[in-house]
Amino acid sequence: MILVTGISGVGKTHLLEQFLRRHPSFVRLGASALLHRARHNIDNLDTASAAENQRFLMQALTNAMHEARPRTLVDGHAVIETRNGVYEVPDMVVVSLRPQLIATVFDEDEASLENRRRQKGRQSFLPLSQLQTAEIERSRRWSKVLEVPFALVRSGAVEDFEYALAQSGIDL
Repeated sequence: MILVTGISGVGKTHLLEQFLRRHPSFVRLGASALLHRARHNIDNLDTASAAENQRFLMQALTNAMHEARPRTLVDGHAVIETRNGVYEVPDMVVVSLRPQLIATVFDEDEASLENRRRQKGRQSFLPLSQLQTAEIERSRRWSKVLEVPFALVRSGAVEDFEYALAQSGIDL
Protein backbone atom coordinates (compact mmCIF):
# COMPACT_ATOMS: atom_id res chain seq x y z
CA MET A 1 0.00 0.00 0.00
CA ILE A 2 1.20 3.46 -0.89
CA LEU A 3 -0.03 6.44 1.13
CA VAL A 4 -0.31 9.62 -0.94
CA THR A 5 -0.76 12.81 1.09
CA GLY A 6 -1.11 16.47 0.24
CA ILE A 7 -3.29 19.44 1.09
CA SER A 8 -6.74 19.76 -0.46
CA GLY A 9 -6.57 21.01 -4.01
CA VAL A 10 -2.86 20.29 -4.55
CA GLY A 11 -3.59 17.71 -7.26
CA LYS A 12 -3.35 14.32 -5.51
CA THR A 13 -6.40 12.91 -7.23
CA HIS A 14 -5.36 14.23 -10.65
CA LEU A 15 -1.86 12.76 -10.26
CA LEU A 16 -3.27 9.39 -9.19
CA GLU A 17 -5.79 9.33 -12.05
CA GLN A 18 -2.92 9.92 -14.52
CA PHE A 19 -0.89 7.19 -12.83
CA LEU A 20 -3.82 4.72 -12.87
CA ARG A 21 -4.34 5.24 -16.61
CA ARG A 22 -0.75 4.11 -17.10
CA HIS A 23 -0.83 1.39 -14.42
CA PRO A 24 -4.33 -0.13 -14.23
CA SER A 25 -3.19 -2.93 -11.91
CA PHE A 26 -3.24 -0.40 -9.06
CA VAL A 27 -6.41 0.69 -7.26
CA ARG A 28 -7.12 4.01 -5.52
CA LEU A 29 -8.90 4.46 -2.20
CA GLY A 30 -9.84 8.04 -1.41
CA ALA A 31 -10.26 8.97 2.25
CA SER A 32 -12.61 11.84 1.34
CA ALA A 33 -14.74 9.52 -0.82
CA LEU A 34 -15.09 7.05 2.06
CA LEU A 35 -16.18 9.88 4.35
CA HIS A 36 -18.68 11.18 1.77
CA ARG A 37 -20.20 7.72 1.31
CA ALA A 38 -20.66 7.44 5.07
CA ARG A 39 -22.19 10.95 5.10
CA HIS A 40 -19.41 12.44 7.22
CA ASN A 41 -18.84 16.16 6.83
CA ILE A 42 -15.37 17.11 5.56
CA ASP A 43 -15.72 20.87 5.18
CA ASN A 44 -15.40 23.60 7.81
CA LEU A 45 -14.60 21.07 10.56
CA ASP A 46 -13.84 21.67 14.17
CA THR A 47 -11.14 19.58 15.86
CA ALA A 48 -13.62 17.12 17.40
CA SER A 49 -15.21 16.42 13.99
CA ALA A 50 -11.80 15.92 12.40
CA ALA A 51 -10.89 13.44 15.15
CA GLU A 52 -14.18 11.57 14.68
CA ASN A 53 -13.56 11.37 10.93
CA GLN A 54 -10.12 9.89 11.56
CA ARG A 55 -11.52 7.24 13.91
CA PHE A 56 -14.03 6.29 11.20
CA LEU A 57 -11.34 6.27 8.49
CA MET A 58 -9.00 4.07 10.51
CA GLN A 59 -11.67 1.37 10.62
CA ALA A 60 -12.98 1.94 7.07
CA LEU A 61 -9.50 1.91 5.50
CA THR A 62 -8.47 -1.15 7.49
CA ASN A 63 -11.58 -2.97 6.25
CA ALA A 64 -11.04 -1.76 2.68
CA MET A 65 -7.40 -2.86 2.74
CA HIS A 66 -8.46 -6.43 3.59
CA GLU A 67 -10.68 -6.45 0.50
CA ALA A 68 -8.38 -4.52 -1.85
CA ARG A 69 -5.50 -5.75 -3.91
CA PRO A 70 -2.03 -5.16 -2.45
CA ARG A 71 -1.32 -2.52 -5.14
CA THR A 72 -3.46 0.10 -3.42
CA LEU A 73 -2.95 3.87 -3.41
CA VAL A 74 -4.57 5.60 -0.44
CA ASP A 75 -5.30 9.28 -1.14
CA GLY A 76 -5.46 11.24 2.12
CA HIS A 77 -4.08 13.92 4.38
CA ALA A 78 -1.44 14.16 7.09
CA VAL A 79 -2.94 17.35 8.50
CA ILE A 80 -6.43 18.77 8.29
CA GLU A 81 -7.32 22.41 8.46
CA THR A 82 -10.07 22.99 11.03
CA ARG A 83 -11.74 26.10 12.40
CA ASN A 84 -9.51 25.60 15.47
CA GLY A 85 -6.25 25.36 13.52
CA VAL A 86 -4.25 22.49 12.08
CA TYR A 87 -5.27 18.99 13.20
CA GLU A 88 -2.55 16.37 12.83
CA VAL A 89 -3.86 12.99 11.74
CA PRO A 90 -2.89 10.59 14.54
CA ASP A 91 0.02 8.21 13.99
CA MET A 92 -2.21 5.22 14.78
CA VAL A 93 -4.25 5.87 11.61
CA VAL A 94 -1.17 5.49 9.40
CA VAL A 95 0.39 2.71 11.48
CA SER A 96 -2.78 0.66 10.97
CA LEU A 97 -2.34 0.94 7.18
CA ARG A 98 1.30 -0.25 7.13
CA PRO A 99 2.31 1.65 3.97
CA GLN A 100 5.31 0.64 1.88
CA LEU A 101 5.87 4.27 0.84
CA ILE A 102 4.58 7.68 1.87
CA ALA A 103 4.50 10.18 -0.99
CA THR A 104 3.46 13.80 -0.51
CA VAL A 105 2.20 15.82 -3.47
CA PHE A 106 3.17 19.50 -3.36
CA ASP A 107 3.02 22.65 -5.43
CA GLU A 108 5.40 25.57 -4.92
CA ASP A 109 3.10 28.04 -6.64
CA GLU A 110 0.83 29.65 -4.02
CA ALA A 111 -1.36 31.12 -6.78
CA SER A 112 -1.98 27.66 -8.27
CA LEU A 113 -2.93 26.28 -4.87
CA GLU A 114 -5.25 29.20 -4.19
CA ASN A 115 -6.90 28.85 -7.60
CA ARG A 116 -7.51 25.10 -7.16
CA ARG A 117 -9.10 25.65 -3.76
CA ARG A 118 -11.35 28.40 -5.09
CA GLN A 119 -12.50 26.11 -7.92
CA LYS A 120 -13.47 23.51 -5.34
CA GLY A 121 -15.27 26.13 -3.25
CA ARG A 122 -13.02 25.70 -0.23
CA GLN A 123 -11.76 28.49 1.91
CA SER A 124 -8.58 28.44 3.91
CA PHE A 125 -8.02 29.91 7.35
CA LEU A 126 -4.23 29.64 7.06
CA PRO A 127 -1.70 30.55 4.38
CA LEU A 128 -1.59 27.54 2.05
CA SER A 129 2.22 27.46 2.13
CA GLN A 130 2.05 27.03 5.93
CA LEU A 131 -0.52 24.24 5.62
CA GLN A 132 1.55 22.53 2.91
CA THR A 133 4.71 22.71 5.06
CA ALA A 134 2.83 21.09 7.95
CA GLU A 135 1.59 18.35 5.57
CA ILE A 136 5.11 17.61 4.33
CA GLU A 137 6.63 17.60 7.83
CA ARG A 138 3.95 15.30 9.23
CA SER A 139 4.23 12.87 6.30
CA ARG A 140 8.02 12.83 6.58
CA ARG A 141 7.72 12.13 10.32
CA TRP A 142 5.44 9.15 9.63
CA SER A 143 7.98 7.71 7.21
CA LYS A 144 10.66 7.92 9.91
CA VAL A 145 8.41 6.39 12.58
CA LEU A 146 7.39 3.55 10.25
CA GLU A 147 10.85 3.26 8.68
CA VAL A 148 9.44 3.43 5.16
CA PRO A 149 10.60 5.56 2.22
CA PHE A 150 9.32 9.11 1.80
CA ALA A 151 8.98 10.97 -1.50
CA LEU A 152 8.05 14.54 -2.38
CA VAL A 153 6.24 14.60 -5.73
CA ARG A 154 5.46 17.81 -7.61
CA SER A 155 1.80 18.16 -8.55
CA GLY A 156 1.20 16.64 -11.99
CA ALA A 157 4.60 14.91 -12.16
CA VAL A 158 3.44 11.33 -12.74
CA GLU A 159 6.93 10.28 -13.90
CA ASP A 160 8.36 11.45 -10.56
CA PHE A 161 5.71 9.40 -8.75
CA GLU A 162 6.58 6.33 -10.85
CA TYR A 163 10.26 6.87 -10.04
CA ALA A 164 9.52 7.10 -6.29
CA LEU A 165 7.63 3.80 -6.42
CA ALA A 166 10.40 2.10 -8.38
CA GLN A 167 13.06 3.44 -5.95
CA SER A 168 11.01 1.98 -3.10
CA GLY A 169 11.03 -1.47 -4.69
CA ILE A 170 7.41 -1.34 -5.84
CA ASP A 171 6.98 -3.05 -9.19
CA LEU A 172 5.06 -1.08 -11.79
